[in-house]
Amino acid sequence: INEFAFANTKFYRTYKDDFIIINDILVNYTGNGGDVVIPDGVRVIGKNAFCEVRFSRKMMYGTKEPPQKDLVRSVVIPDSVKIIERGAFLSCRNLEYVVMPDSVEYIGKGCFRLCQSLKSIHIPPKLSCIEQITFDDCASLTSVVIPENIKEIALGAFKNCSQLKDVVIKGNTEVIGRGAFEACSMLQSIHLPDSVYELGENAFANCSMLTSVTLSKSLLYIPDRAFFSCAMLKSVQIPPNVRIIGKDVFHGCGELSNVAVPDCLEDIGDRAFAYCESLEKFTFPKGLKTIGEWTFNECHNLLSADLPENVTSIPDRAFRGCENLRRITFAGKIMNIGVSAFERCISLTSLVFPDDLESVCMNAFSDCTSLTSLTIFGVTVDSTQCCWDLCYYPADAPSDVLDMLKNESYYSSNVRFQTKVQFVTQKFFEGSHEAINFVKYNKTEVLKVLARGGCIEPIKKYCEQTQFVTKDNISEICDCAMEYTQEGGSPETQVYLVNLRAKLLSDNDPFDELNI
Repeated sequence: INEFAFANTKFYRTYKDDFIIINDILVNYTGNGGDVVIPDGVRVIGKNAFCEVRFSRKMMYGTKEPPQKDLVRSVVIPDSVKIIERGAFLSCRNLEYVVMPDSVEYIGKGCFRLCQSLKSIHIPPKLSCIEQITFDDCASLTSVVIPENIKEIALGAFKNCSQLKDVVIKGNTEVIGRGAFEACSMLQSIHLPDSVYELGENAFANCSMLTSVTLSKSLLYIPDRAFFSCAMLKSVQIPPNVRIIGKDVFHGCGELSNVAVPDCLEDIGDRAFAYCESLEKFTFPKGLKTIGEWTFNECHNLLSADLPENVTSIPDRAFRGCENLRRITFAGKIMNIGVSAFERCISLTSLVFPDDLESVCMNAFSDCTSLTSLTIFGVTVDSTQCCWDLCYYPADAPSDVLDMLKNESYYSSNVRFQTKVQFVTQKFFEGSHEAINFVKYNKTEVLKVLARGGCIEPIKKYCEQTQFVTKDNISEICDCAMEYTQEGGSPETQVYLVNLRAKLLSDNDPFDELNI
């Protein structure tokens, strides 16, 4: 029966004792507020019965607004009540106390939502579920005990309870819904009993004071953003049967320093540990297959990354900004290293690539300013073999090579390793803007000039010394080389590039089509 079903009738207006009761259903409260005792014999507190009291009065009195009266401060619910419908006490902002009898079997969605003065609540033992947003934004609620009979804590049940410090979940709860305790900013610890087998997205997101978490051993999956931005969380042990850690699970947990993961873990989602700035050690489990993009982005204190054999790709920005990362090892067949995967890993000094590597994408090792030694296919190159940003393999390097740097622009996207690499520009390892690439292609030496900034002078010197400035040996002058002259290069350099260009553009030369 809708709360206004009998609005503007004699029955609705004249019902006594501040309550509209039809049969045993309390349809509406029309009293003066303050301390309210619901009459015995009421079985159901109807939808929105105490909600929007002033709007109810306006309907009752027509266009004439009644005098302002105190709002409800406390409610005593009799033992006869078994059902409290959705929104029954919605927005009772001055409601501080509710005497809840054990007889109640159902409390509807949003029943106490926005009761911002509510300090405590008794969850009756016959209840099986705390429905969606039941206590959402109860900003004064400080503690709650979830009894053994509760099987589910539904979506947003305690969301935005900003003063909630203590939550005790007893016994048999199986499901904690999406955002159930999201933004409970004073919550300090949580223990999930082993009966919990399902945890919803954002379940404890933005619980900024949460320091301790004990997860249920029945969990198989940690959902997206489950502990997003729990800035004070210091350690966590992932349950033994968890195979997937979702996206953003611990994103922004700046104090997280210790994470224990099971060997059966297979997938770590995008940004799962991004901005965990205190994380020093992460043991990659043997069963791990996939790492998401940005997974350890800006984990400034992470010291090492020892990747297991089943990981075949390092996605974009996976370890970007790990400033203390000193060691990377690849146990398996790494086929691809993504865009900016290890960008700004400024403590990394050496790198050994696996033989099966196929591609290293743009800026994969950009700004790794301490990197001095590279080993690719068993050949090691140190910084003494580089001319500025030149990375040149010695004469005994493997002869099989690649078709490399197909897009030679400043922001070229990939280095493709078809078989074995003879030369890799330091552009992709130290954030360079320039390079000389020596490659083997159809058993012919090919020089590709890619220049920018001051590096053009050593390029010029090197080309003159090795007498490589011939049409047969120069495949192209890339855009960036000419771009340097547009940015104010020396007259000598401009003359050099013009002459070089003239040699390349001789009769019937295929470089006529180049746009330089």
